[in-house]
Amino acid sequence: MKYCTRCELKKDKNKFIPRKTNGNFVKKDGTPRTTNVCSDCISLAKKMTYKNKEMLPRYIYKHQVRNSIKRGHLAPSYTLEEFTKWIYSQNNFNILFENWEKSGYKKELIPSCDRLENSKGYSFDNIELVTFGENANRAYNDTKNCVLGSSSRKVYQYSLDGYFIKEHISQADAQRNVPNADQRNISACCEGKINQHARFQWKHNYEGPKINPVETINDYNRPIYKYCAFTGKLENKFNSLLDIEGDTNYIVRVRWSIREEKHVEFKQYLFDELTKEEYLNKFKIPSTKPVHAYDEKLNFLGKYESVAEASKYFDNSSSAISRSCQKKNKALTNGYSFRFFYEDEIAEAKHRLYNAEHLIAGNIIE
Repeated sequence: MKYCTRCELKKDKNKFIPRKTNGNFVKKDGTPRTTNVCSDCISLAKKMTYKNKEMLPRYIYKHQVRNSIKRGHLAPSYTLEEFTKWIYSQNNFNILFENWEKSGYKKELIPSCDRLENSKGYSFDNIELVTFGENANRAYNDTKNCVLGSSSRKVYQYSLDGYFIKEHISQADAQRNVPNADQRNISACCEGKINQHARFQWKHNYEGPKINPVETINDYNRPIYKYCAFTGKLENKFNSLLDIEGDTNYIVRVRWSIREEKHVEFKQYLFDELTKEEYLNKFKIPSTKPVHAYDEKLNFLGKYESVAEASKYFDNSSSAISRSCQKKNKALTNGYSFRFFYEDEIAEAKHRLYNAEHLIAGNIIE
């Protein structure tokens, strides 16, 4: 315990701030060197320095100078003496100060100066005496509505293929309007820390629409055919683009698939109805690696044409199976192990035995 010379109370030593004398924070006897006044009294003294009519103008002027430097504006066009005369001459100063004093010095009721135009600095024709709470609410609404000079920046939303979707007045506005979007991740995406968020790309700079200028939504009011990119099999037929289910990003990618004649998630969308032979002659089949599946005892379970096919059969994510194939996952993936090749001689022998058993049954497997 230590005695405070200001409040004249004994308090715990942690309540006293360490101080340095002659470069040392420790006394000769090894005890820490601290102030004689407790931290509570020091904090109270700092707060009381501006809680009177004589010091409050100095406190407001100091923050005006600091904020001008922070915003990149010129210094206030008046001196401290001129500002003190101006604030005393305001009709509502005494009323605001008395209300603040009666409330027990609540922060939201302290007299404050608000700039009428955010793009300009502090001058007598651009400031108004209000409470801090009213000033903060105005700043919040200006940021929300993206008023010129506010701290918000416009955000441009793009699909993963780089096609422009929508303009948002701020990151908070984008979070409100886009499902599963988070303002912090949108900011990280705009700063280049991450590539995409919520299945979209986000940028502060507008890079153009990147769409066919003659293309309109009416161009898609006709039959659209959906094919499997691996087999060329016709899977579905839609009367128009509106019949295809999916979010905004997926619909944009469907339009891109039709326009560029490239597959989306191994699905090809076309205006033309093709047979399997015509599709295979026109498009190149995506290159894939066969995947071999094993159980925890290294028993061969089967061969699959691609990671996507194995993912559907074993109900595992494609990324987990791919990492298992590349030996990046030492642990089993839901009790299974996957490889792009035969793991070892034992697995190969079991694989051949598996083939032989199915060969007898009439099921020929490689």
